[in-house]
Formats: sequence, structure tokens, C-alpha cells
Amino acid sequence: MERTQPELEFHQVFERITDAYMALDSDWRCTYLNARACEFFGRRAGELIGKHIWTEFPEGIDQPFHRAYEQAMAEQRPIQLEAFYPPYNRWFENRIYPSANGLTIYFLDITERKLAEQALQQRQRMLDQAQQVAHIGSWEWDIASNKVTWSTELYRIYGVTAEQHAATFQAYLALVHPQDRMRVRQIIEQACRDLQPFEFEERIVCPDGAERTLLSRGTVDVDEAGRAVRMLGACQDITERKRAEQMAVGQHEILAGIAAHRPLLESLEHIARLHETLNHGALCSLLLLDDDGRHVLHGAGPSLPDAYNRSVHRQEVGEGHGSCGTAAWRGERVVVADIATHPYWENYKVSALAHGLKACWSTPVLGQPWRGAWHVCGVLP
Repeated sequence: MERTQPELEFHQVFERITDAYMALDSDWRCTYLNARACEFFGRRAGELIGKHIWTEFPEGIDQPFHRAYEQAMAEQRPIQLEAFYPPYNRWFENRIYPSANGLTIYFLDITERKLAEQALQQRQRMLDQAQQVAHIGSWEWDIASNKVTWSTELYRIYGVTAEQHAATFQAYLALVHPQDRMRVRQIIEQACRDLQPFEFEERIVCPDGAERTLLSRGTVDVDEAGRAVRMLGACQDITERKRAEQMAVGQHEILAGIAAHRPLLESLEHIARLHETLNHGALCSLLLLDDDGRHVLHGAGPSLPDAYNRSVHRQEVGEGHGSCGTAAWRGERVVVADIATHPYWENYKVSALAHGLKACWSTPVLGQPWRGAWHVCGVLP
């Protein structure tokens, strides 16, 4: 049948597009294919025009594109779909447009793009895993837009989610420990002026109150005019390393004091302050067991009120005698989350609550470092 001039012009348009194009009537018969579609199928247009699409390509039945064609026809709405097509072992994008008379379908081989996306996703997963193992998170700050981008691991280190945290420089500074905030800001501002790499340690405060120590490094990107436009960097969680360093220094000082025969009280106070440094928010008390093993005696509690320290001096050892007396009796750690309600503190809570103490744990230390067994008691205000 000879085509009219409008039909010829119409088909010429579809011969020039880069997508493969195919038209089906309402009975699923092919009414038109452009050259790119013929190339894709490896068939001449004359072989397919008027033929039932699923008779010619039965391997496509029940594949995602088959179901999408039927859905588009039934619902009379356009559908765009990306899916893997097992018969050809390729990825395709289909844009499906229905009408009362059939479907027009544009399809494009997107295998190379999908493989590139998958490779990028795999590299990102590997990077995320490496960052998690090393406790290192990466960041990027677009200075002009004040937009900050964090890696997954950096969100984990800070204990926040993307939904909880505004991605700005000011929001980052708000998480820095108040005592470090001004110093950190000055270092970053200086780096923007000097355009030099920088490195510093900082403490952060997580939403749950936990403090962590980070080692932060960064570089500055500049534009053609030499102005700072972006900063990139990484933060490593060195909390445990700093804790180990503090522990080593503290232990050395304590042992040096013992070797120098310094007063017992001085050594006990060193232990208490080291414990408080390593356990943010806790107040430490050290009690000694008397010679008859029936009472605990105040040893040191430098951060606790004197009145409280006096109240626990000569506290009786036994089951249910506070955290300290019970721990000394059992020879094992005792934790009380709420002094106000726990039965162990029924006869001892007045003094603790009067000084704002709310929770307590007590750990016995067995042996004879000074006077029989002794134990460390930590309380939380």
C-alpha cells in the first residue's frame, strides 16, 4: 500500500531518532518499526509488520516489559521502566505510551550505564566498609552554598542521621565540644585564608551525651581566581586510642607515686580522677575494706561532697546494703540504675539523693594492694 505524504514525513521523523521505536495495535500486532528497532531485533521491518509481537518473540512473555505493556494498555497511562531482560542478557529502558488503538514504545539499551552504576555502587559499598573498619568518615563543604556532605560512617561516628542533622557548617560546629568549638572554627577559617591543608583533634558531643575524640584532616580547593570554594576532608574516631593514652599516662603516674612512697590518699585520688577522666560524667569513690571485713571505709572521692563521703564511711557489708556494701559482700560488680527506687538503697538513698546522685555501680577489686580488698564506686549525677 502506498503511503501518503504525511505518513512518509511522520515515519522519517522516527527514522532519525536515536531510540528504537515500535508501534503495536490493540491486538499486539506490529504496525511500525524504525531502523534502530530493526537493527536491534536483527529482523527486517517487512518480517514483523502485521505479526503478533509475542508470537514472534515468545521469550519475552511474562518478562517485566510484557507485564508493563499490558498494564499500560489496561490502565491507559504511560509507563517508564528500566529492567534487565534475561533473553538478551541486557538492560533496557522502555517508555510506553498507550492509546485506544494500541501502544507506541521507545526502547533503549542502557546496559553500559547500568554496569557503570553498579560498579560505582560496588566501589561506594567498599569505601563505606573500609571507612567503617577504620572508623574514618569523609566530608565535603561547598563554601558558597554552605552545603556539607557527610559519608555514611561520619553520620555513624556523630550518632546522628541525615534527617536529624542540618547539612551546614554551623550545624557541624554545634556538635563540637563547647570547649573546642572556638579553636576549631579558627583553624578552619585560617585554612580558608591560607589555602593550606590542616589537621586538628576535636571532641564532639553526640545526641546521647557521649563524648568522642576525632582526628580531622582537610584540604582546600580553589577557583581560577585563587579563592577558596570547597573543603574536603576526613575524620577518624580516635576515642579509644586517646582513652588508652590517658590510661597509660595515668597508670604511670599512679605507679610512680607508689614507688616513691607517696601517701595512700594521694594515690587513691589519682585513681579516682583517672576514672572520671575516662568515664565522662561519672564521679568516683574508692572505699577500703576494714580489717574485720565487715565495713567499708572511705578512701578517696575527690569530686564527691564531703558530706556524702562521710555518710558511706563504715557502711556495713552485706546483701542489700547499697551498691558498695552488696558488691563487697558478693565479690562481684553491682549496678543500680535508679537509687531512688532500688531496694539496695532503701536505707541509704537519703544522703545520695540529697546530693543529686541518681545511679551507682560498684566493682570490688580483690587482692591486697593496700589494706585487704577495696573497690571502686562510680555514681552519676
